[in-house]
Amino acid sequence: MYKITQKHTIALILGSLLCFSDLVASCCGKKNKCFNSVIACSIAAGYLRVVGNTQIDNNLNVGGTISATGNISGGGTLVITGGITDNGPLVVSGDITGGGTITAAGNITSTGGSITAPAGNISSGGTITAGGNITSTGGNISAPAGVVSDANGSIGDLLTYGGWFNTASQVAGSGNLFLFPTATGTPNGIAINGGNNTFTVTRAGQYLMMYHVVYTAITLSAISLQQNANNVVGGTVVTGVTGAGNVFEASNAVFVNAAIGDQFRLEVSGAGTITTDVTGGPGLSAIAGASITFVRIHG
Repeated sequence: MYKITQKHTIALILGSLLCFSDLVASCCGKKNKCFNSVIACSIAAGYLRVVGNTQIDNNLNVGGTISATGNISGGGTLVITGGITDNGPLVVSGDITGGGTITAAGNITSTGGSITAPAGNISSGGTITAGGNITSTGGNISAPAGVVSDANGSIGDLLTYGGWFNTASQVAGSGNLFLFPTATGTPNGIAINGGNNTFTVTRAGQYLMMYHVVYTAITLSAISLQQNANNVVGGTVVTGVTGAGNVFEASNAVFVNAAIGDQFRLEVSGAGTITTDVTGGPGLSAIAGASITFVRIHG
């Protein structure tokens, strides 16, 4: 263990400092002086515990975990193989990446980069803000007392959601995609393409996806929810033969794990042709012949 006492105490275990004074001199420009805190450059491996505040002028890389009783702030990137625990605000201008859980009693802020915890939770007693994306593929993102927002806007508790529908009749044969030109409210974190038939998710996680089709058909067919052009398991409904003048409904709901950039669409996967019905019945306005909804329920 190396223990250096200036204004605050720093303990470094399992790391290799080589010559601490020379390292500090090369990074800070002043020998044996580096503000209140740690090293304004990189530590390749080990465990870093800071009793006071941590100022990162360039980049800080730790192979283990980092723990600070004060604040963590800086102008570079923060990359920790283990978890990050900060009893104050955590603010850097670059990326914040933790292999485990990222936790701060105050705000977690990356003004110009992304906040990523591939295997853990991202939790803040204040707000969580990033100039790029906020991603926790193996855990939850939570800020009970504040707002979570990234490059895609304020993402709230559900993080990502959107719904679309079509009140115009569609005739779709085998291999054709259903069109959804109208959004329900303002979608958040899901983009639709110019053809109104393909949806792209901007945040990874588990989604509840639902679709509803009102149709007529004279031959047996099927409707399938597809992820990256492949049928989603449990996402297909076989449509019956309605006969002349009869109308049927097909509905489905399925949980899907999605990565950033995954694309979804609704396709006629059977051999027959499906015509959506939007008449709504005598005296009624046109109904949505096809609708689809996405809700991100877990990070």
